[in-house]
Amino acid sequence: MEEKTVQENVLEKVESKINELVNTEGVKRENVDYLYKLVDIHKDLKNENYWKVKEEKYNDEIQRIWLWCKKKR
Repeated sequence: MEEKTVQENVLEKVESKINELVNTEGVKRENVDYLYKLVDIHKDLKNENYWKVKEEKYNDEIQRIWLWCKKKR
């Protein structure tokens, strides 16, 4: 079984807390700031993951091109 990263665990807990608040209390003046902070954390974690995947993809492509150029010499 694959172990989850800290980021995955935090993301899961944030999603759970957002769902819990929205489903039990709804969006209220008293909790809107807290919900906003949770949504912001969620957005940041998703964005970080997106760029990590992009970076891996581009690094692989750069290496592929570098190897191709090396063969042509």
